Amino acid sequence: IEQLLNAIVSVVSAAVLLENGKQMAKVQGNNLLGPAYSAAGGTLGTVAGALIGLLFLLFCYVAFRKPMMRQMKRDTSKELDDYRAIFKILILTIAPIILSTTIYNSANVIDSAMFNKIMGAQGTSEAVCAELLGKLGQYYTLFNVPLAVASALGSSVIPGLVSAAENHDRRLLHNRIYTVIRYTMLIAIPSAFGFFALGQPIMDFLWPNVDNVTQGIMLKIGAISLVFYSLSTVTNTVLQGLDRMMEPVKNAMVSLILHIVSLFIMLVMFKWGIYALIGSKIVFSLCMCIMNAHDIREACGYLQESRKTFVIPSIAGAVMAILAWAVHFVLDTFIGGRIATLIALIVAVAVYAVVLLKMGGMSEKELLGLPKGHQIVIVCKKCHLLKERRYY
Repeated sequence: IEQLLNAIVSVVSAAVLLENGKQMAKVQGNNLLGPAYSAAGGTLGTVAGALIGLLFLLFCYVAFRKPMMRQMKRDTSKELDDYRAIFKILILTIAPIILSTTIYNSANVIDSAMFNKIMGAQGTSEAVCAELLGKLGQYYTLFNVPLAVASALGSSVIPGLVSAAENHDRRLLHNRIYTVIRYTMLIAIPSAFGFFALGQPIMDFLWPNVDNVTQGIMLKIGAISLVFYSLSTVTNTVLQGLDRMMEPVKNAMVSLILHIVSLFIMLVMFKWGIYALIGSKIVFSLCMCIMNAHDIREACGYLQESRKTFVIPSIAGAVMAILAWAVHFVLDTFIGGRIATLIALIVAVAVYAVVLLKMGGMSEKELLGLPKGHQIVIVCKKCHLLKERRYY
């Protein structure tokens, strides 16, 4: 709920405030107001998400208060936990997560500072740098939507991981890690292919009155980093669930150093401009994935299966991207506008689901575990997307 509202509010507020900023820019004669207001609007999603998360938890507390009170009355231990010990555990648990998140976010600050300094030294004006960074903000707003799903999936798996680890149930532990990584890839991989194929049309759909050529190229270049970032996000959570709290922090520090070095090379030697920021983020996220995978294997001996996790979703995503691009190309030629993009996206979702199921990317048992899974299975069988069980 938190991540979904965060994504929606970020996109909507960035779009609304962009238009307000442009109107103020015409009055005041300052072209930087449009991107500035849009960037400010994008940050409102974090506030809205945190607020709805808090309200939801308060609702759950009120709803379950009476059962909890009854449980307390049945408690015969007569022992009270020390509040100092509780807060100490909370702080020791939260601190590494905050450190890891801080390192992730500090990369954006370092990117902006290095970009402004180096591009300024190469003769690019401050106004142009600000405009490019504003377009980068629009890119991140869309980029963070599927990434939010990975974050939510990772958070949901922690209690199960902790329980399996405490009970030394190696099989259950591996199964839960496999499930969360695989489900994350089922979302991240097609999203990456979708961004590559329809990056600019999606941008035009969300921000129709803006030149989105640069943002479209950003999405094409950065599509692969969406997979790496989603994987690194969920593996961070897995390591935290395995009580390896400091590993993500160490990995983030090493990745940040490599990120800074690669960014400097891309800006100074290759002169890639704003696209250097996208390229260096690929380096950062890839390094995180590799080191996190190594640490998970060291911690519990787990090695991710590749066929159903990466290969089948990639093939389904590639077929989806080709057909979605073709549909959009044809419709844009004859119809144009948002309708062409919307139909292409609907076709993309349908094609991905069909190819994924036809290739055995999801079993009937896995579908039954989804919300409304029974109805989904019935529809899939009627469409001959699932093989009927045979009993002998």
